[in-house]
Amino acid sequence: SILAMRVVCALLAVVLCVVANNSGQFFFLADWHLDPYYNPDLGPDTYCQNQTEIIINSTIPLSYFQQRDYPGLWEDVIPNLNLGQYGCDAPIALCQQALETMVRILPDPDFIIYSGDMSGHHLPTPEARFTAINDTIASIAAAFPGVPIYPTLGNNDCYPDYFLNYWPHRANDWLSKIWSSWSIYSGIPADQAQNFTHGGFYTAEHDSGLTIISLNTIYVCGGHNPDWDADSHPDPAGQFAWLNETLLQVEQSGGAAYIIGHLPPNQYWHHDYVYSYNDIIKRFQGVIQGQFFGHTHRDEMHLISNTELRDPFGFWLQTPSLTPKDSNNPSFRTVSYDVANHKLIDYVQYISGLVQAQRQGYMSWYEEYKFSKLYGVSDGYINTAAIQNAILSIFDDPIMFGAWKSNYDTQYEDPDDKLKYYCEMVYPQLNDQDICDDRGIYQNSVLEDERDIL
Repeated sequence: SILAMRVVCALLAVVLCVVANNSGQFFFLADWHLDPYYNPDLGPDTYCQNQTEIIINSTIPLSYFQQRDYPGLWEDVIPNLNLGQYGCDAPIALCQQALETMVRILPDPDFIIYSGDMSGHHLPTPEARFTAINDTIASIAAAFPGVPIYPTLGNNDCYPDYFLNYWPHRANDWLSKIWSSWSIYSGIPADQAQNFTHGGFYTAEHDSGLTIISLNTIYVCGGHNPDWDADSHPDPAGQFAWLNETLLQVEQSGGAAYIIGHLPPNQYWHHDYVYSYNDIIKRFQGVIQGQFFGHTHRDEMHLISNTELRDPFGFWLQTPSLTPKDSNNPSFRTVSYDVANHKLIDYVQYISGLVQAQRQGYMSWYEEYKFSKLYGVSDGYINTAAIQNAILSIFDDPIMFGAWKSNYDTQYEDPDDKLKYYCEMVYPQLNDQDICDDRGIYQNSVLEDERDIL
C-alpha cells in the first residue's frame, strides 16, 4: 500500500541520516601517470615527449618542483595544450589543477588511497620513471599535509614496465628505491620496510578498527617480467600466505580491512592466482569491506563469484584515471564510509572535460555522478548486494546502461565526432557544415552571443 511504502521510505531516510552522521571520507585515486617531461608542442604520435632528449640530458625537461613555475606555461593560446592532450600522459599543470580542486572539495580527508601507476608511460630511463613517481606522491603530500597516503605499486611504477624480480633473502633494488620516496611521503608504517622492499606489499593499521592491505599485483599478473608459471611459483613472494595471515589477525581483532591493488583480479592476473585470491576473499568476506583497484583507466565495478551472479561473495571498485591517455577525461573520486564499522556508504566521481580545458586554458571540474543517487543503496551501504543490484539494473534498463557507459568512459566523445554533431545541429546547409567543420573543435560557438542575450 501507499502507506506501507511511505513507512519504508521514512525508515530508510532515518537509516541514511544516522549513517551519514557517523561517516568519514577519503580520496580514491589511481593512474595519474605524471609525465614530468610533457611537451605541449609535441603530439600523441610521440606521446608528447622527446625521449631522445630525456635520455641524453637528464635535466631536460625539469621535474615537478622546478617546472611548476616555468615561465610561459599559461600562454593565451587556443588550443592551450599545457593541460594535456588525449593520447598523452598527464602534465604537471593537470595534476596541479586537480589537486587544487580536490583541496576545495575535501580539504581534510581521513586518508588517500592511490591504486598504482604514478609514473607516465614510455619514460625511457629509470631516473625519469623515479622522478615521475617521486613528484606525484610529493605533490599529493604537499597538497594534503599530514594526511596518510596509502599507495600501491603499478606496472608503470616498475622499470621497465612489469619488470620486478624477487629474491627470497634480499631486498629488490627497485623497490628499495621507491621506498626511499614512499617512506617519506606515504602513510606506510616504518615496520613494513622489509615487506615492501622484498615483496612490494604492506599492511597499515589506519585506526584501531581499519587495516589497509596493499597488494603487489605485478607478481601475479599475466604480463609480469620475468615470466614465471604458477606451477613453479604457486605463491610469489609468499604474498597469499601473508594476506591470509593478515586477514586472520584482522578477523580475530574484530576489525575491518580494505584491500588495495593495481591490476584487478580477473583476466589481468594468471588464472591460478585468481583462484587462490578468491579462496581468501571468500573465507574473509565478513572482514573485507572494500577492494580498490585501477589500471584500466575506466570506471568499473565487479562482483566476485563462483558462478554468474548466483553466489557472489565480494566486489571491487575501479576508479578511472587522471591521465587522458586512453580516450578518457581526467577524473578522481571521493568515498564516504561508516567510521564505526568501515563499511562503504557512497562515492562521488568528479571529471573535467579536456577539450573545454584546452579552449579556456583552465580545468572546470564537475560532479559526474553519485553512486547512491544513480544506483541506489537498499541498506545504506555499498556492499556486494548493492553492486549486484547495480549491475543487474545496468543490463536490464537501457537508460541505465547508457548512463553507466558514459560514466565508464568519463563522458569522453571523439572530438571529431563531437564537432560533427555540433555543426549539424547548428547549420542546416551542407556547405555551412563544411565551413564549421574546417574551423575545428576549438572554434567559438556562434551561439555564445545569443545565449548571453537571452
